[in-house]
Amino acid sequence: MLIAPFIYKTTNDQIHIFVLKRSDLTRVTNFYFTFPSTVNLESASAASDSNLNIYLTASYNQIFFAKISSSFTVTEYRMWKQEYTSYYSSVGIVMYLDTPYYAFKGLYASTNKDSFMIFKDSKTYNYVDIPILASSETQFYPTFLTTSISPIITILAGVEIPGILQTSNQAFLTEVGGIKLNTMSFSNLASERQNWGTSPLPNEGVKFPDSTIYEFIRNTGTQTIKFTQPSANCQGKPIKLQVLNPLTDTQIFQQAFVSFDSIDTVFINTNSVVRPLSFSLKVRYADEAYASSGAFFDYPILIRIVAQQNLTIEEHNWKECFQNQFSMSFGSNCGTCYFYSNGFYLNKEDENIILVGQAAPTNAFLINEDNDDGFIARISQTGWVYWLNQVSAQQNVEDAITAVTMSKGFIYCFFHNYGSTEPNRIHAILKITYEEGKIQWTKRIIPSNPIDSKSFIVSYMRYMVTNPYNDSQIMTSLLQQWNAGSMYSGNILLVNDGDDIKSDFSLVIKPLAKLAGSMNSAGYIVFHPDSNLVYLAHAAFTTSATYQDLMVMKLDISSKQILWSNTFNDGRQLPNWDPLQPALAFCNKTQFLYMVTAPYHSHIIKLNKDGQTLKEIYVQITLVNLVNVEIVINENNGNVILVGSSTQYYAYNQFDMDLVPLEYTYRSEPHNGARITRGNVHQKGSDYYLMGINMYSYGTSTPSIEVVFWKHHYDFYKKMYYDCHAFPPYNLYSEQVYPAVNTAIQSLAIIINPNQLQLLDADFIKSQQMQTYGPGLLYPNSDKSAANFYYDIPFQCENTGLSPPSMEALPAFEVNMGELKSFDISALSLKQCQKMKVTYTIYDEARSMTRTTNNNFITINQNSQLVVDARNNPPFPSQRILQIQACIQMFSTKCSWTQATLVIWPSDMIDAPKTEGATECQGLQEFPKILGYPGFYFSLTQADMDKDNGNFVICGRTSIQKYKNIQYPNSADGGLIVFSSIYGQIYWAYNVQKRINTQTNFFSSCVISSDDFIYTIIYRDTTDMNIIKMSYERGKVLYTKMVTGTFDITKILPKLWIDNESKNGYISGYRNDITAYSLYLQKQYYL
Repeated sequence: MLIAPFIYKTTNDQIHIFVLKRSDLTRVTNFYFTFPSTVNLESASAASDSNLNIYLTASYNQIFFAKISSSFTVTEYRMWKQEYTSYYSSVGIVMYLDTPYYAFKGLYASTNKDSFMIFKDSKTYNYVDIPILASSETQFYPTFLTTSISPIITILAGVEIPGILQTSNQAFLTEVGGIKLNTMSFSNLASERQNWGTSPLPNEGVKFPDSTIYEFIRNTGTQTIKFTQPSANCQGKPIKLQVLNPLTDTQIFQQAFVSFDSIDTVFINTNSVVRPLSFSLKVRYADEAYASSGAFFDYPILIRIVAQQNLTIEEHNWKECFQNQFSMSFGSNCGTCYFYSNGFYLNKEDENIILVGQAAPTNAFLINEDNDDGFIARISQTGWVYWLNQVSAQQNVEDAITAVTMSKGFIYCFFHNYGSTEPNRIHAILKITYEEGKIQWTKRIIPSNPIDSKSFIVSYMRYMVTNPYNDSQIMTSLLQQWNAGSMYSGNILLVNDGDDIKSDFSLVIKPLAKLAGSMNSAGYIVFHPDSNLVYLAHAAFTTSATYQDLMVMKLDISSKQILWSNTFNDGRQLPNWDPLQPALAFCNKTQFLYMVTAPYHSHIIKLNKDGQTLKEIYVQITLVNLVNVEIVINENNGNVILVGSSTQYYAYNQFDMDLVPLEYTYRSEPHNGARITRGNVHQKGSDYYLMGINMYSYGTSTPSIEVVFWKHHYDFYKKMYYDCHAFPPYNLYSEQVYPAVNTAIQSLAIIINPNQLQLLDADFIKSQQMQTYGPGLLYPNSDKSAANFYYDIPFQCENTGLSPPSMEALPAFEVNMGELKSFDISALSLKQCQKMKVTYTIYDEARSMTRTTNNNFITINQNSQLVVDARNNPPFPSQRILQIQACIQMFSTKCSWTQATLVIWPSDMIDAPKTEGATECQGLQEFPKILGYPGFYFSLTQADMDKDNGNFVICGRTSIQKYKNIQYPNSADGGLIVFSSIYGQIYWAYNVQKRINTQTNFFSSCVISSDDFIYTIIYRDTTDMNIIKMSYERGKVLYTKMVTGTFDITKILPKLWIDNESKNGYISGYRNDITAYSLYLQKQYYL
């Protein structure tokens, strides 16, 4: 049969194909393809194989391939539609062994000369990827129709064609155009023999293998990398080896410690490497004759210079810190030392934070490479920076890392530079080890434009989320630059096979109402909790060229199908396309989906899981405009927590599941000049969520940007459980309610490309490990801005961030009368939750290092050696509280005071039994018992009994001189606590007396706990309240804690209760230091 294709040019180009019989040219069938107006075709060719399958191609601005079966049905479409920028015309198709060879003539780019290009098939034989044309690509996909039109065939008769005469044509055949019949391989010149005029397309189709990693240890001399010299290629052409600087394609390397011998060996002087780092070199295998014109194969190698010892990651525990560690900030040690967050990831297993962003080179913990650089840091749950990498593209532009997640134990993040003029060096995906922050590989995405043939560049990635049901899948939310002037939002699903990463499919939102100059916004990603489905959010100009539509859709990852979509446009323009918005949150408990964005304030939409709108409101909770806003779900009750930040405040409010407000707005103090946070601002933990935003002068006094973290409990009544920052109520709330409408996103606006995108090695990334090896260390800053703000006590949060050593209940120093003992305080090893070295200084009970007659039996040597001589009087049997100051060795102002009890026991002291005591009186009338002394008073404040044996504790206030302290006599009242059997046998008794004369001390409360401890409250002038824990057997002081605030005993006597079931203690008293709010419930006591 004969196949006759032709192009019919019209608004929608058509390819017509007539299939004719060879014998008489009668029609077998005819069919045609009609293309959208965006397709431009000028020529067509067709051929068939031995099975009568038809292969068709047509081309000009795009190259179209189709395969039609012998039954005349289409089996496959492919299209090469964006790689070249000029045109190619189809010359013909030749079949060999049932494989089609396609030939095209044209210009690869408008500046090129005519070239001739051959494809072998349209699938696996070509290094240029020719993707399948999917039906969702409506701007390219044709319609296919079979017609019954019979062609008019005219038979021509009497046509004569003269034969070729050898003598008259031979000269023409050998000399036309100067082309010789002999091939270039027989030239006398070696260079000409290899100059065939064929080479790969420039910058196209180079499919690198996985980058090879060479790792060397610092300060181990000169190390070498030796390459195998390449042999000739499959056509016999000689290949030469080069090692190049990937940024300049020269042998002048960025790293002065690297050299190449121009043959096969790279030399690396590891003694000259200042700090651990990673960088790439380009290995080029080049055609000797055509190396300069693109006939080469580039293969990057990654070189890691590591420290002589691996990093030691000590596990940190926030419960060992001096106080709640949050809030804290990072960065800002000078006026120009900007330190921005672009998002963060919370590892649920160890509660570590992976923070990414952008930092100025003026920061003391970075080096000045060029302009701003990207950074990635691993931060412990206590705020300690385990490692910090400074990442640069080395192009004198601003660099940043803008998204981060974890998959299969590794960190994946997105690198971007602002202002680069080189599209191949504008972004990269980085794979990094979690333990030490080592680069594993760097990849860049080769995008495919499913919209048209204009330029399409992956620019910003705002969010990366790992599929909880398949941790090899990473869904990304990104912006792609279209035609050099617009930002189109979309998503790419990446697949991590453990070693390499590939794309599965991609999605682009086409702004139908504003193609040119359209700055759209890439939004949140939320996976459905019980199936392989995902919710995606975007904002784009799809129905209006003035206001973006807020868009949400539910996508089936397996089938790549949109299950439903909904769009909203209420005439509000997003003030910024830069942040990650709209944000999404899904509640597992209620199965409601919430979307929120910040067109100046908060636009909140509630949907069910099937995409039906249930409520839509516009909420104002602050006077100033919000620039970042997200929603946190409390899974315990389904409540919605709205969190947002402006350039001045961080604020949050709580709603029920129906978006009815439940609380006031809580707002931080003002910080004018803060910067938008481009990535996510919250991550959910177990019973808390973290907030991380950019704020101005938060933990320091310098006028620049810091990254601030808060940690909040989901339950509002515990909102200060993890965080000590003051958030006063802010009574501002207004809302506007909209009718609940449901409008599906226009189908032409969602373009799904089912084909894989190509990922190539990004050889321009340089990463340096700064923490420990840089010019300085990045430490967490304390929350200095909360000091004495609103109703907080002064300096309540000054020890967040870098934590002083913890205040622990230390073991008592116990000495019996008649003994001489020594104690080494440094052996106590007080905990510092960030594992910093601690120094100790011990003081006596007066917090003095000078002895008096009252404590001259104590000797302190070298600040930490305690010697107690109890062989003479004094001392007398007593318990006194020694003061121990513990400071961070590197930060002498970061100190804590810890108490240790020095106990001088009588030589014959016995323990109180936990059985019922024996009566000492004859007969039954042994009560009442009297605790007192003639002429003085004893005032009972509380008593409690051990129900298991009748033992009881009694405490109070007394003026009895006999019960007062011998070594510290005091004319004011003291306190007395007595532990006795039910029959009045006293096991132990203690008085309490203040060292300062005329000041009163007494026990205001005492109870026995079910685990056999005695808890008591000591009230002391002036207005202080202390909780004491004592042992059951001897009344040994186990710890003392002072309660925050001052108390007025004339109003209410301080009391203590123990809940033996919950193991919690409760105290009550009348605080007279809080005056701002008369009904204010103290957020938390710091003991």
